[in-house]
Amino acid sequence: MMPTRLLRTDTIANIADFGAVPNINDAPTRAANALAFRSALGTAAGGPRRISVPAGTWYFQQIMYLNNVWLPGNIEIFGEGRERTFLRYVPTDNTIPAFQFISGAAPLSRGIIRDLQLIGPVTPSLGVPAVGVGVRLLNTQLNCLRDLEIWNFEVGIDFPAGFTGYTAIERFEINACRTGIRMRDGSNGALISSGRILGSLARVGSGIPPVNPAPRRLDGRVTARSHHPEQ
Repeated sequence: MMPTRLLRTDTIANIADFGAVPNINDAPTRAANALAFRSALGTAAGGPRRISVPAGTWYFQQIMYLNNVWLPGNIEIFGEGRERTFLRYVPTDNTIPAFQFISGAAPLSRGIIRDLQLIGPVTPSLGVPAVGVGVRLLNTQLNCLRDLEIWNFEVGIDFPAGFTGYTAIERFEINACRTGIRMRDGSNGALISSGRILGSLARVGSGIPPVNPAPRRLDGRVTARSHHPEQ
């Protein structure tokens, strides 16, 4: 039977309607929640789709939509606020990012992720580094990350080498990631504004590091500082 939410005239799919369960961290739940994401994303065929993630802590492994690591185009994933919606990513393969916008011959992805916290699988501490990538943008255009926090990844937001254009990262905070935002050759026309990148004791890293070769263009501004909370 079709979830009643899908019978409405809007374009919102709630992951809870597809079997996602909050606040449980075990392997079957993480797999089921990833399946719920895939099912909600599957409703996007033929047009834009907004994916709602309610308040709570949602543990999930890699989504692998249509066996790809990336999301389909024209997708908006949004929570109820970064103090209410927590996505905790615990993959079975740490090389797969939590989210990657659709890749290809520089497609116009037009993806949005907003109003939530994205938290990596390992809380870094002395001798225990963070792993994985929070959000990857590779050969994609016109994406937006806003009103979100990213925690506990090797790289919070990653622009690998390859053309990626016109990304907006706004009203954000990146914490306890060895590298907050990594931009490589081919990152073009990025707007980074109204955010901060924090480190902490025993979580050594950097904000926007020098890269070689340098990004061809970086428009915007970011506040980056080192933070050492009381232990």
